[in-house]
Amino acid sequence: MRYLSFVVRLWVRDEDPEDTVLVRGRIDHIQSTGSARISQLDHITAFIQVYLHPSLQEPTQPPGDPG
Repeated sequence: MRYLSFVVRLWVRDEDPEDTVLVRGRIDHIQSTGSARISQLDHITAFIQVYLHPSLQEPTQPPGDPG
């Protein structure tokens, strides 16, 4: 068993309660200090997926906007 820890920070514009818009964000993998900028919510799951399946890891930055 292994433990994975992530910190997700999201900045949202929510002037209209029915129309919340993600402006930007950042996700950090605590154990490796890997991180990525977020401009879409699916970047979060793509980033985490790489750490769940280490065989998918590439020597480059995990999915998301480089950050």
